[in-house]
Amino acid sequence: MIRSRISLAVAACGVLIGSLLAAAPASASGHTTAAAAPTCNGGAWINVYTNPVRKLFVPVYNGSYDCQLAQGNYNNWGVVAMQNMLIKCYGQGIARDGDFGASTKTAVINAQTWEKVVYGENIVVDGIYGRQTNRAVMWPAYLASGNLDASHICVDPAG
Repeated sequence: MIRSRISLAVAACGVLIGSLLAAAPASASGHTTAAAAPTCNGGAWINVYTNPVRKLFVPVYNGSYDCQLAQGNYNNWGVVAMQNMLIKCYGQGIARDGDFGASTKTAVINAQTWEKVVYGENIVVDGIYGRQTNRAVMWPAYLASGNLDASHICVDPAG
């Protein structure tokens, strides 16, 4: 079953995410799975697998979705795509500016914590966007590509 929510319903979850962070265990310091992937260097519009009318804007590395982003990445459409997801589907009050700074890292941690605690995703809460985070998070799905401010729903394309 595909999880979907209207983004307005997520806005009320910001307070809950903060309280979940206090209860979540710290990540393992030796986490290496995200390091194996190259740094995302762009963003791409793709069809939602279950609904080809809807489009997602996701981070990519030379067209591959197997990439990572971490604090310090900047001037990057992949970061913009990730920040857009954090804003639209997780209610995070960050700038969509292409700069993966401290606020964006905290927002990634919040989304990872939400997916781990609420949905039981097997994900390391480390503030790095990589394979696990890509597969666990919800993405804003638009009826047309090219407008990140358009009306959307949040979906889990992995199902």
